[in-house]
Amino acid sequence: MEAKPQKPFSSKGGRKPLHKGKGTKFGGKPAGKKPFKPYKNTENKSRPGKANGGGRKSGFSNAGKGAPGKRKLPAGGGGEYPGEEKPMTDEELKKKRLQKKKELKESRQQAERKEMFDIIRQCKGVWGNLRRKKCDEEQRKKLMKQLHVLIQGKMKQMLSVSQDRKVIIKTMKTYMVKFATVSPSRFCRYILAALPEVLGNKHGKKVLLYLLSPRDPAHMLPEIARELEQGDGNAHSKKDMATRRKELLEAVSPALLDYLCANAATMVKDKATSVTISDILASACGDLRPAMTAVAQLANQELVPGGVDGELHMAEHAAGHLVLKWLIEQDAVLAEAGREERFSRILVDTVGTETMKSWAKVNRGAMVLCSLLNSCERSVAAEVKQALRSISAELQRTKNNKGAEILLENLNK
Repeated sequence: MEAKPQKPFSSKGGRKPLHKGKGTKFGGKPAGKKPFKPYKNTENKSRPGKANGGGRKSGFSNAGKGAPGKRKLPAGGGGEYPGEEKPMTDEELKKKRLQKKKELKESRQQAERKEMFDIIRQCKGVWGNLRRKKCDEEQRKKLMKQLHVLIQGKMKQMLSVSQDRKVIIKTMKTYMVKFATVSPSRFCRYILAALPEVLGNKHGKKVLLYLLSPRDPAHMLPEIARELEQGDGNAHSKKDMATRRKELLEAVSPALLDYLCANAATMVKDKATSVTISDILASACGDLRPAMTAVAQLANQELVPGGVDGELHMAEHAAGHLVLKWLIEQDAVLAEAGREERFSRILVDTVGTETMKSWAKVNRGAMVLCSLLNSCERSVAAEVKQALRSISAELQRTKNNKGAEILLENLNK
């Protein structure tokens, strides 16, 4: 009997036969592609024997610095052993010390500026309270004491910067011996060499006025005079005060009188320098007549009200008429000092009484004539009075001229 060939079995329901899977012993799911699983292992990113994890880039790459090498020691650690600091040279130590000193200085200055700001702010508040009308005497004393406590020991810092004070002290320190050996008369020669500049400067003018009339209250505040009095009893001074003042006055007088003779017109009509004319002619040593004549010659012309070509007569000028009045009134001071010069006499002889009659046309000129009528020189007063009586009727008809009214009163005395 022949054997029949076996037919492959096929299920009627269309189910496929179970195949033995690759991953299981007894079959299972058919073999396929494994699902994607991201690599997140942070512990061992590189296998042994593979540099930098199989070609993957490190998170800390040395871009532009070449291939990574050995870890270097920190700066300054160049000693014999790792971590040991390298000994610094003298130049480096000096540089480090200077840097520390500079930092300390800057921090100290910053603290001082803050402290100064607080002090100035508090002082400004106290000063504002002092200026109030409601501030009585008791409260004023209390506030002044508070102000004194605030600025005590801080005045130098408030006045100037420390760097400027150091520069001033260092600069003067070298020349202090030379400064102390220069005599006052030599200083006067330096001043007289630049006399126009000194007279044009307000501080220089005060120096000249102090040489001519020391501590005159007309030119100096009483507080400054009291400060200067503290040096009067100087034990190291070789000469007494009166002798030194006389020597200084004799040193400056000739140059001042010559300058006044040459520049009388400029000085008389300048308000700033006109003040010095009376002091020069009141205190200078020597013959005063040439300088007085130079000043009087400026008034030797007939007065035209309003001036000629825009130039006022000296008796009508704002500063010029004051110079004439001061010098006329100053004759009494010269008489007390025993001097023979009289400006009123020189003025009358230079100008003449006929020309002086025209001065009565303006207010300022009339006031100058009043000063002549009240002059201490009796002969001058009598001569001017006799000349002005001829124009008394004209003065009575003059209106809106206060100077003419006062002049009439002086004539009728």
